[in-house]
Amino acid sequence: MQQIMMPMPSRKGRPETPNPLPARAWRGAGIGAALAAYATLSYLATRLDSSLGFLGDLIVAGLVGVSLMAATGALFAGLLAVLRKASLLWAGVVAGSLGAVAGSIWLAGGYREAAVFALLLVVPIALVGGAVGLAWDRGLRRPWVAGFLALSLLLAGADAWWLVSPGTAAPAGAAPVTETAPPLIGAGDPGAPGPYEVRTLTYGSGQDRRRTEYGARVALTTDPVDASPLLPMWAGFSGWVRRGYWGFGPGQVPVNARVWYPSGDGPFPLVLMAHGNHAMTVASETGYAYLGELLASRGYIVAAVDENFLNASPSAARLNGENAARAWLLLQHLEAWQGWNATVGTPFFRRVDMSNIALIGHSRGGEAAYLAAVLNDLPYLPDNAAVELGFHFKIKAVATLAPTDGQYQPAGQLPGLDGVSYLTLQGSLDSDVSNFAGALQYERVTLPAGSDAFKAAVMIQGANHGQFNTAWGRHDWSDLAGLLLNTESIMAPAEQRRIAAVYLSAFLDAALRGNRAYRPLFQDARAGADWLPAAGISSRYAAATFHLLSGFAEDLDLLSTTAPGGAQRGENLAAWREVDEALYVAWAPTGEGAVPAYTIALPDSLAQAWALGEGRALTFALADARELSAGLEPLDLTIELVLADGTAARLPLSHWAGVSTRQGRRLTKLGPIEPLILGTPAPVFQTYTLPLADFAAGAGFDPARVRSVRFRFDRVQAGAVLIDDVGFM
Repeated sequence: MQQIMMPMPSRKGRPETPNPLPARAWRGAGIGAALAAYATLSYLATRLDSSLGFLGDLIVAGLVGVSLMAATGALFAGLLAVLRKASLLWAGVVAGSLGAVAGSIWLAGGYREAAVFALLLVVPIALVGGAVGLAWDRGLRRPWVAGFLALSLLLAGADAWWLVSPGTAAPAGAAPVTETAPPLIGAGDPGAPGPYEVRTLTYGSGQDRRRTEYGARVALTTDPVDASPLLPMWAGFSGWVRRGYWGFGPGQVPVNARVWYPSGDGPFPLVLMAHGNHAMTVASETGYAYLGELLASRGYIVAAVDENFLNASPSAARLNGENAARAWLLLQHLEAWQGWNATVGTPFFRRVDMSNIALIGHSRGGEAAYLAAVLNDLPYLPDNAAVELGFHFKIKAVATLAPTDGQYQPAGQLPGLDGVSYLTLQGSLDSDVSNFAGALQYERVTLPAGSDAFKAAVMIQGANHGQFNTAWGRHDWSDLAGLLLNTESIMAPAEQRRIAAVYLSAFLDAALRGNRAYRPLFQDARAGADWLPAAGISSRYAAATFHLLSGFAEDLDLLSTTAPGGAQRGENLAAWREVDEALYVAWAPTGEGAVPAYTIALPDSLAQAWALGEGRALTFALADARELSAGLEPLDLTIELVLADGTAARLPLSHWAGVSTRQGRRLTKLGPIEPLILGTPAPVFQTYTLPLADFAAGAGFDPARVRSVRFRFDRVQAGAVLIDDVGFM
C-alpha cells in the first residue's frame, strides 16, 4: 500500500512551511558575512589608536563588533520569526554582520556612507557563502546551483573591482569662447624659491610623550594654556580616552608648532598655518612643509600650528563644536611670538614684524583662521565672558584652503570680517567640504573705503580636499569609506599644491607687502598662465575701490538696486528672480526683434560721485546656471553701456573672457545616490572687469556719461546665468 506523506503539524497545530533554502546555504551566507565583518573590524582595530595598545584596541574593536552584530542580528531574527521565515540563526548572522560593519565605520567617522559600504562589502561575500553552502547541500550537477555559484562569484568579483577602481572621468563643461587674454604678470614667479636660506625649529611644551619634536627636542619651551572653557565637549568616555592617549586634558593644552624662517635679520612678516580635522595620530601640520619652505625662502616666518589633539579618532570620537578653541589657540600662539620678538636671547628677538601678520588655515583650520581674525579685536568670547580676549594683533590677511564655515557661530551669528584682505581656494572635486564654504566667508568680508585690502574666492577644477596637505592624500573620506570615492578626475597632487603655493605666495606679497603687481592673478588666472598648471580656475574678486551698484540682497524689491536711486528690470526673459543673494536670469528663443535683456540704471548723482570715465571699469560676477548636459554650447552674451542721450556701445563678453561651464561633479561612484549624501554643487562665479575705455572706441562715446548697464542675451538662443555684485571699480 502506498504510503501517503502528510505534513507534520506544528506545535501550534499548523503545518510546517518547508524552508525554500537548505540550512547549509544560510550557514554559508552567515559565515561569509561574518568573515567580511571580522576582516573589517580587524582593519579598523589597527586604526583605533587609543592609549590601550594594539591588543587592547583589538579587544575593544571585537567587543564593539560583537555587540553590534548581536543587537542587529537579534532584531532581524526576531522580525523573521514573526514572518515565519526559516534559518533564523544564520540569517541573523548576515544581518548582524551588516550592522557590525556599518556601525563600526559610522563610529570611525564614515557616517552617511557607512550603510552603503556595509551593503557593498558584506552582501556579495554573504552571497558567495550562501552559494557555496547551497552547492555543498545540493551538489553542482544541477545547472541552476552551478549557475548561482558562478553568478555570485562574478558579482563579488565585480563588486571588488568596482570598490578598488578609481571611477570614471566627470563630464567636462563647454570650453569658453574668448577673443583676448589679459597680459601676463611681469613680476617674478611667486611659486619659485626666494633668496633666503631656510632654517627650521619646533617649539612646544617640552613634555609631549607622543612626539619628541615637541618634547625633548624643542628649541623654545611654551607654557600650556587652559582651554577648558572652550572645550566642554572634551568629557565623558571619549574625553577620558583622549586624555589617556595624549597625557593631558583641556586644562593643559600645549602651544606647539613647527617653524620655517629665513636666515636674515628681518624683521619678517609672520604667518601662522592651521591644519584641519584628520586622524589625531597623524601629524597634520607636517603636510604644509612645502608652503613653509617656500614662504620662508621668500622672507616670511612661518609656523605650522599643531592642533592634532583636537582632531578625530575612532577611539576618542570627534570634538564637534571645537572651532572656537582652534581659533583661540592661534591667538595664543601669536602671544608667544610677541614675547619672543621682545625678549633678548631668543632666535626671534626683533626679527618678527608683528605689524604684518597673516593667518592661513585648511578645512576646520580655515574656519579657525577666519574666526581668529574676528575674535582678535573682541574683549570677550561672545558665548562666554569668562574667556577674556582683547588681543589686538595686527592681522592684515587671512587665507583659507577649502574651509568649513558656520561650525562655530559666536552668539548664534555668522561673523563678518572687516578691513582684512582675504583669499579662499576650493577644489571642484572636494568630497569633504563639498559646498564652497569659503565663498560664504568671502561674502561677509567688507573692505572699507580708502583701504588697500582686497578679497578673492578661487575655484580650482579637479582639485580635491586632502591634496593641499601632503599628509592627507587623495581620498577625502577616511579609511574604508574612501573606496566609494571617484578619484579618476582628481588632478595630480603636485599640480594642486603648485596652484596653492603660487596663489598663497602672491597673496601674501600683495596683502602684507603691498605688491600690486600680483593683483591681476586674483582677477583672472590667465594672467599667471606662466606659473600655473593647465587647469580651469575661476575667481571672484573685489577691492576697496569697488562701488557696488546692485548686489541683489538688500531687500525684497526686484526693481530696486543696492545703491540708492537706481532701478533694474528684465525684458523678454523666460525667468528672472533674486535667489541666494544673486540674480537668476533665464531666456529662451523669442519673437523677431525681441531681445532678452536685463537693465540696471544708475542716477546722475552716482555717476558723478563715482567719477565714471576711462580710468574706471565695469565689474560683475557671473556664473553659468544651465544644467550640465552633453553637447552644451559655450555661453556668451553682449554687454551694453547706455548714455544719458540713449547712445549705446556694445561688446560681447567674450571680448574679455569666456564663461566657464562648471565641470560635471562625480565625487563618488554612487551615481544617482550621490546627491542624497553630498547635495548639489554650488554655482561657480567668475568676476569680469571690463574697462570703460574699451567701449569708448566708438566715436562720441563718453564713459563719464554712462547711465545704465544692459546684459543682452542675444548670442546664445537659450540659457541661464546668475549675476551678482554689479558695480564700478
